[in-house]
Amino acid sequence: MGKKYLISCFLLMLAILWSDGFQVSAQILNSESFDGTAFPPVGWSATGGGQSLWVRRTQGFNPTCTTHSGAGMARFTSDMQVQPGTQEVLTSPVVNYIGASGSIPKVRFWVYRDNSSTAGDSVTFFVNTTNSVTGAVRIGAVARSRFFLLPINETANGWYQYTFNVPVSFNTDTNYILLRGTARNGGNVFIDDIEWDEYPTACSSPLTSGVVASSPLICNGSGSTLLTLAGTGLSGGGLSFQWQSANDSLGPWTDFGTSTSSLSSGTISASTWYRCFVTCAIGSFSDTSSATLVQISGNPAPVVAVNSSMVTACSGSAPLTLVANGALTYSWQPSLPTNAAGDSAYAAPSGNTTYIVTGTDSAGCSDSASVVFNVLPSPNVNASASQDTVCLGQMLNLNALVPPPNFGVQYVWQPGNLQGGSQLITPSATSIYVVTATSNQNGCSGMDTVFVVVNPVPVSNFSFTSSNLTYTFTDNSSGATSWLWNFGDGNTDTTQNPIHTYSGNGNYTVTLTVSNGLCNSTFSFAITVVSINDIAASVFEILSVNPNPAAGVTVVNFNSTAGSVQLSVLDYTGQLLLEKELIPFSQNHYNTEVNMEPFAKGVYMVQLT
Repeated sequence: MGKKYLISCFLLMLAILWSDGFQVSAQILNSESFDGTAFPPVGWSATGGGQSLWVRRTQGFNPTCTTHSGAGMARFTSDMQVQPGTQEVLTSPVVNYIGASGSIPKVRFWVYRDNSSTAGDSVTFFVNTTNSVTGAVRIGAVARSRFFLLPINETANGWYQYTFNVPVSFNTDTNYILLRGTARNGGNVFIDDIEWDEYPTACSSPLTSGVVASSPLICNGSGSTLLTLAGTGLSGGGLSFQWQSANDSLGPWTDFGTSTSSLSSGTISASTWYRCFVTCAIGSFSDTSSATLVQISGNPAPVVAVNSSMVTACSGSAPLTLVANGALTYSWQPSLPTNAAGDSAYAAPSGNTTYIVTGTDSAGCSDSASVVFNVLPSPNVNASASQDTVCLGQMLNLNALVPPPNFGVQYVWQPGNLQGGSQLITPSATSIYVVTATSNQNGCSGMDTVFVVVNPVPVSNFSFTSSNLTYTFTDNSSGATSWLWNFGDGNTDTTQNPIHTYSGNGNYTVTLTVSNGLCNSTFSFAITVVSINDIAASVFEILSVNPNPAAGVTVVNFNSTAGSVQLSVLDYTGQLLLEKELIPFSQNHYNTEVNMEPFAKGVYMVQLT
């Protein structure tokens, strides 16, 4: 009997040595039994359904049950008053798995399962690094009905415990366990006594480097300061704190605060030293911070004031100048651009912001004042044009839009002071159009611009001469770099001054389209093409000159339907010698004398036009 006793004691000693001397696991077991009256419990949240389907209950109905333990349990409402398929998520506080080091965290919980209905009411467990089921990993599910193989069926109504493993890929310090209930109109789902493993980072040495006082110098003879531990080892788990104060850096030390890495000194009226003794349960070691002196001065503290304590501004507006006074030097938090003296700062926050200016006098005493910015949203207007490059004389649409909600927004375009979000314009020159959108709700305005390029347009024009069926066209356009001729008979040409011969008589519309590489212009002219022979035959009939040769006066006779006729006499070189306008002798009959006596003997031509 004695020998067996010695062996068992030896084994017990080994277990204790292993536990205290070598066990450094950071595993912590957390639990929630929903016994407190607050729901969701502190750190938990319920989202997604909008109907408060996750609630706390002390007694169960549909199915009828009591809590698994304690005074309360969580219920997901899934009876006939809920639309089938409705879901809501109950989310745990942040869970730290960064110190798991290959260990598999577990989630354990109790669910009441019954035979009241075979509907598929259930709760599904997820893990995610954010408080959302989007992108979450499903780790398991349990049906309310005990007939479902989810995860197994049960033989009797009652409470059953299930355990799900968390994937090792969740090795960060920010994780969430999400319980998503799904309603199928069968019966409510009751959950109780949830337990989950946590693996915070093990402590590292040294734990702390010292104490930081928010006000190391307190003026006016008394006051308080915020004491905060500094150090790289303070992110570990299982830390406990014991704050101490003394009148001398060597002590003796008096305990005055615990269980937090930051606390107030309380009101003091004499200079005092502070330090903190930190103990780490995970790793079983401790550390004491260096001591920090908080001095008390009898000098009065300055009274710092600022020109505005409450400001209402529009987002995107010009910076507002804040001017502080009452001290020698100033610092602003959050930091702001300042003048050389630091007493004037320029603030244009994008959202609601509180700025604190701290002024310090020559004795080192300081005081603070605050400025609260209430920033109203300015319309986020987006301006566009149907075309950003047009030719002179071309129309385009300008459009401005503020995303919803955009009720009561007024739009004004410049130049032109055009009212309204949509405008049809014909710009005369390259311009920048600026639209201002103003909210009638808060008076704030937003602006956007559109740059429209207007290119010059060439001017198309031409003239022509003809010889029988052959026409010579001359380009009279301006600003053109390319030409396209359409002669109206199916033929085209791209030369600047083309010559074109028509195949026969007819009415043709000649069109010249010119371009400068960016813009085009078109000019058209209708012509009637008739051969010379056909003109003579159709316009002038029974033409005679008598006597011919002429000794003096000769008579020209002809018939013509032309409204007016011009007679010209030319020598053999084509030089005009005589010209006269003729009128009919009688209807359609012309008879006129031409005196040739002034001219020398020779050959002359009579031309009728």
